[in-house]
Amino acid sequence: MKHILILTTILVLASCSKETRHYDYDSPVYQDLKDGSQSQKEAKYSDLKKRIKNKRHLYYEEYHRSGDQHRKDLVALSKKYIYKTMADTIFPFWYDTKWDYNGITQTPGRGKIACGYFVTTCLRDMGFEIERARLAQQASSKIIETICGKGRTHIIGHNDTKQLKEYLLNQPDGIYIIGLDNHVGFIHKNGSEVNAVHSNGVSGSMKVVSEPIEKCKLINKSDAFYIGDFMGNTPVFNHWVKKQKIATTV
Repeated sequence: MKHILILTTILVLASCSKETRHYDYDSPVYQDLKDGSQSQKEAKYSDLKKRIKNKRHLYYEEYHRSGDQHRKDLVALSKKYIYKTMADTIFPFWYDTKWDYNGITQTPGRGKIACGYFVTTCLRDMGFEIERARLAQQASSKIIETICGKGRTHIIGHNDTKQLKEYLLNQPDGIYIIGLDNHVGFIHKNGSEVNAVHSNGVSGSMKVVSEPIEKCKLINKSDAFYIGDFMGNTPVFNHWVKKQKIATTV
């Protein structure tokens, strides 16, 4: 009887350790999508990409008929548009898409996606002319350097999660790219909220999620953190407005 009780306890603990985490989001886009069909989601995502393409073309046309000062203003406006579109719309479309180490889907909700491909697909769908597959296969430090600029990576070591949180809280609101020991994703900083938005390969939540960084298991077990300020890299937004290709750093 004693052996049976011990075995039962072990099984209960094992099942708890593999308990599936449930996520829900206040995002109006996510709430609108979650009760719809996959085909409806795909149609809406296709429409979103078309709207982004058309908006980018408007920026492109105005940029090329404007003077220097207005061009700077347009690039600054493009940052705000891209930030809002990615944080409020693109990310929520991808929530709950399943993770796989070799996942390469280009369609939210269909197939599976690896962490690097999640980052590059979101950027590609936002209109950045990147090499989606090649960039996704690089080390996180190279992804950050490509998108956030050379020599602009802030590094925190020794699994100092407290310093990571403090550093991000002192940064402007926006989207950042974070590299871990064996992972890459986005950070969305909005006031006192600092969330990791990533394709999560941890058992129990193997899908695209948005979660507070202190609850992110991959962050909590990573020795090093590489942080790139995506919104602070003006040249990458110049490329977006001017429809220029972004070379992959290798």
